[in-house]
Amino acid sequence: MMNDDLIEKMGQVSFMLHKVLVKRCKAAAHFKRRFIPCYCLVYIKEGEGILSINGNEYTVAPKTLFLLHPGSLIEARGSEKYPVLMFVQAFHYRWNSPPQLANSPYSDPEHLLFNQEGLISLNDSAAVLRCLEQLHVRNDAEGTLARWKQQLIFQELLHTIMLDRQMANEQGSTQLAVEKAIAYMESHYMDEISIRSLAQNQGISPSNFAGMFKKQTGMRPVEYLAHLRMQHAKASLAAREGLKTVATKVGYRDELYFSRTFKKIVGVSPTLYAKKHSEDKLMTVFPQLNDYLPALDLRPFATLSYAGNDQIRGLLPHIAEDLKDVKIMGRWDHPDKETVLRADPQLILGTNWHSLMMDSYRNVAPTITVWMKDDWRSTLYDVAGLFGKKEQAADWLRMYDQRVAEARARLRASNQRGKSVMVLVAASDEWRVYGGKRQLGDILYRDLGLSPPQGISSASHYTVISQQDLCRLNPDYLILSTCNSNFNTQLTDELKQSGTWSALRAVQSNQVMEVPSWFNMHAPMQHLRSMNLIVNYLTSRSS
Repeated sequence: MMNDDLIEKMGQVSFMLHKVLVKRCKAAAHFKRRFIPCYCLVYIKEGEGILSINGNEYTVAPKTLFLLHPGSLIEARGSEKYPVLMFVQAFHYRWNSPPQLANSPYSDPEHLLFNQEGLISLNDSAAVLRCLEQLHVRNDAEGTLARWKQQLIFQELLHTIMLDRQMANEQGSTQLAVEKAIAYMESHYMDEISIRSLAQNQGISPSNFAGMFKKQTGMRPVEYLAHLRMQHAKASLAAREGLKTVATKVGYRDELYFSRTFKKIVGVSPTLYAKKHSEDKLMTVFPQLNDYLPALDLRPFATLSYAGNDQIRGLLPHIAEDLKDVKIMGRWDHPDKETVLRADPQLILGTNWHSLMMDSYRNVAPTITVWMKDDWRSTLYDVAGLFGKKEQAADWLRMYDQRVAEARARLRASNQRGKSVMVLVAASDEWRVYGGKRQLGDILYRDLGLSPPQGISSASHYTVISQQDLCRLNPDYLILSTCNSNFNTQLTDELKQSGTWSALRAVQSNQVMEVPSWFNMHAPMQHLRSMNLIVNYLTSRSS
């Protein structure tokens, strides 16, 4: 966080402190996107959630500290079960313009101390909390001595953070080298990798590197690579890929050598493992993935509960009947890991949206992470590729395109193609109008070729609007929905009681379709069912 030269000059800096705020957030609270006007240290004492800083998401947990920069765009979501209690110290600082800093890069305040935004690692979290509590007690203190004491406590707080950082730097060069080597192996496990090449990449001798690696991981690099390859092999075998294909896929040219290595590490032969471990014991840890599986004739034996406001027995409503026998292993944001362990899943499917959650399952079963894309068709192909079902995915998409063509023909026959249709969604405290980039707008404007209201781009995701903006947009048809995390109907009730609502063209002509939140998802089965229901509605209105 600081170099030695800068530490010596800390006396040349003046800090302007705001009051320390202690905030207890309501369960499942959502803080919409906002810009931070000054620096903030945010210490989490209790609770769980997600904090987004300039688009980067961090897990909020007790004893974590975050630094926010002026101008940062933040958004936060709290846990329903574990509300957050946090300390917030806002502050500004400035140089006292000493002559010796005239040509230094640190003469710019942005380069001073706080060049690390986001999560700050802590060893002594108790000392940080103690300083913040002392500052909070002195919020209303008056007088020169009292303000001086506040400055001293704040300097102690910074000293604690810097000391942690210095210790981490001293210990971190070795750890960083090993972490980089592991990251390289995880990205290139299918290639030929030698200890010499790994060591050279880190500027370390092979003998020293091997010792460092074993001290950090408990394995020699060669052993670690073999275990890593076997984890990927397990996932491929569970997905019923052929033995030769799996061996090549994880970096072995010799199928026999691969089999011997697999049995040595796993304890059984690849053939026996494939028979015992199959997609029949597939578990999903992200509920929306369950929408992709039926298109490939797959189903999980277990999943985590969908927590949306329209859930049915913890399942997505439009596929709840199909998955009624699937075991629920806790909520997606609070899984029951002991239950998961006892259920003994043989393959766990998750997404990049919850990569931290996926890490906690790696010791339970082979895990596969699906990269969720704006184009759900590409995601479907990716999932199909994991299970050798790309041809089946292609067949399903051909069927979908045929349904789209039929739907367009019905709309042309009903003279609805020239009418404007708008998707209006109530979030917790804002109204969103969706464009055609993804979700329900993708169906309306890309698949069906309908027109958004003037001012809404078919290439955008969504736009936050006010009630007054509705009069300007004024669509012919209005599809009204809500975010799946929004259980509050107040926003919708207030709109329906307003003069703005009654003045809308769609309201006056009774052309408003209210739909549950699952309509606005982004997945194959949902797209097919939402499209059919919307086309039925639009064509029925014309008749």
